[in-house]
Amino acid sequence: MHRRPSDMHTVLTRLAPSSWREALDVAGLCAAGSALASTANAQAVSTPTPPTQETVTVTARPAPTGLAKLPETVQKTPQTIDVISSAQMKQQAATSLQDALRYAPGVTLNSGEGGAHGDNVNLRGFSAIDGFFLDGIRDPGSYTRDNFDTEGVSVIQGPASLLFGNGPAGGAVNQASKQPTLAPLRTLTVETGTNDEARGTLDVNEPVGPNAAVRLNLMGETTNVADRDYVRQRRWGAAPSLSLGLNTPTSFTLSYFHQEENNVPDYGIPFLFGAPAPVNRSLYYGLKNVDVSQTQVDIVTATLRHEFNDNIALSNSFRYGSYWSNYRVTAPIYASDFAGGAPAPGTPLADILVYRDRPSSEGLQTYLTDHTDLTARFDTGWLSHLLVAGFEAGRQTSGFARFDNEFEGVDGIAPTRLLAPDANETAPAQNTVVAHPNSEAGQVGVYLTDRIGFAPHLSLDLGVRFDRYDTTFSDSVSGETAHRVDNGWTPKASLVFTPTDTQTYYVSYTTSFDPAVSYLTLAPATNVPPPQTAETYEIGGKFRWLQGMLQSTAALFRIDSANITISDPDDPTLQQMPGSHQRVQGIELTTSGYLTDNVELYANYTYLDPVITASSTPQELGRTIPEVARNNANLWIDYEPSDRWQFGAGANFVDQRYADTLNRVRVPGYVLFNAMAGYQLAPGVRLQVNIQNIADVKYFAAAYYTDEDENHAVPGQGRVITFNTRIGF
Repeated sequence: MHRRPSDMHTVLTRLAPSSWREALDVAGLCAAGSALASTANAQAVSTPTPPTQETVTVTARPAPTGLAKLPETVQKTPQTIDVISSAQMKQQAATSLQDALRYAPGVTLNSGEGGAHGDNVNLRGFSAIDGFFLDGIRDPGSYTRDNFDTEGVSVIQGPASLLFGNGPAGGAVNQASKQPTLAPLRTLTVETGTNDEARGTLDVNEPVGPNAAVRLNLMGETTNVADRDYVRQRRWGAAPSLSLGLNTPTSFTLSYFHQEENNVPDYGIPFLFGAPAPVNRSLYYGLKNVDVSQTQVDIVTATLRHEFNDNIALSNSFRYGSYWSNYRVTAPIYASDFAGGAPAPGTPLADILVYRDRPSSEGLQTYLTDHTDLTARFDTGWLSHLLVAGFEAGRQTSGFARFDNEFEGVDGIAPTRLLAPDANETAPAQNTVVAHPNSEAGQVGVYLTDRIGFAPHLSLDLGVRFDRYDTTFSDSVSGETAHRVDNGWTPKASLVFTPTDTQTYYVSYTTSFDPAVSYLTLAPATNVPPPQTAETYEIGGKFRWLQGMLQSTAALFRIDSANITISDPDDPTLQQMPGSHQRVQGIELTTSGYLTDNVELYANYTYLDPVITASSTPQELGRTIPEVARNNANLWIDYEPSDRWQFGAGANFVDQRYADTLNRVRVPGYVLFNAMAGYQLAPGVRLQVNIQNIADVKYFAAAYYTDEDENHAVPGQGRVITFNTRIGF
């Protein structure tokens, strides 16, 4: 992390105003996820970079990866974008994407079910399982995304189909990968923890000519989850990349990403009497010797970019992704007394049994896509234009074998005692395939946006996108087939007022369009459901304070979403149709940057009012959307008293939330406190210790509840202390 210079007056007098603005704008766009192709030390940032002599020498233009489709910098973009930098992730010991999102506003976690595994989060009250992107291109696999090859994370709040094509109502999460640069870099990081963690990463970047470089990132990790018996996470990854033509008008980058997981999964504990069962956090209701969660991800990306001049650039990106997974899991589904009925309130916990099932599957997803994007700046008379246009074509496939659930009966799993679950039981081999859904979707999309400057400090953003999806579905076991063609228009319009370089005010209307192909991957229906759609109205402002070192945002928004598919309570592998309609209204406030020369702040607060506005189940009308916390707040403060020492402290608050659509059961809220201390032992050698969940709070990170016979809540980890050593060589 770079400290703010103590003599601001001296620094500012060295900078011409135009250079100052250019430096901040470049830093802002980089923070949004765009790697800088022609700078030696390109890096995404979450706050304005403190002005140093090195900062003003950056003259690079954005590379075609990341969020280059944004028409302007984050400061001037009429949409809420929250950015998490690599420096912030290192401070908070965030090794996975979900760790990094812990401090993002309005984010809650979902529990896996019906095939939804890996990263599964809510943004602004809506599931974002179909909203993950890597360098601005869709990343549809269900896996736990590690940060070993991540330069920064951008959270685009609200519908973003104009930028990305099909996507959920709540927004999108984009990871910007580490790109080759012309500056040599060699970093080895070793981390251990009280949760039996052993993790190592290697980041090596080498120039191989005046305009070419290669980069290699490696990772290996094994860790347990604190206070959760038998739960284990093991993964490794490799990410080599090559860039040619750096600092020239024509550049080419070829990258490959590989990651494998072999975990013992955690499906938590059952609900009891309208809340998670009051049992010890360590109790494990799975089967430790047979449960496994395995993934293998392979992604190849090639990007070619040519800058005709300072105003016109053309890029093309090709990607192929393969996502294999194997989930053999045992989940607690409901509690019963020894007579076989639902336990009445007051029943002794020792007299309660827990029934389990095994919703298991194995299969492969593939994703093939090609993107062509054009950016142009020009004037027509007294109007200025920033035009971004693009064309996409792709194909997504999914084929999964779903195995016999083995629920109860002769071939099932015996119930276990609530207070003494037996994790050593064996289970019959899951060889019976009860369903084999296969889906395929071809996609073609075209979009055009234009920022029109028509008055001093006033501009109008207009854009529209058209997508066509041709989706087929079949099940080789049941013989069922389905076919659907969806054509979707997603317009966007924003009015932007920038009275000064430090103030931006906007009114925005955005939309989203999400066909069913992604949901068929998770839980196929006999009839392909219609696309989910959403529209958002947002009014907001973005401000810079203290000579640009502190920035704040405020947004008031309303999202109306239709055709949201949910699991059928009688069969979680099916989608309930017609889907419900939901509305979320809220406010989001963020502040980040430097309070003083050596004190950095990151804080946010989100209030959400989530309501089900239409449903095929009349009792759901007017109910609160499940798994949405009305209040969410995060705080992180970093203090550097000297060049050697660094201290950080933070807190996460998540309000209580309902677990079901009828609001019968609740998951309690919680507050977590975290801290870190870092010390520069020698040039190139840095030590760091982090403490997560200092107070050892018992909380539930995620929940799943369709009815009293199908539910579970996943406890969060207990107190964890990690020790990190970073060595530059």
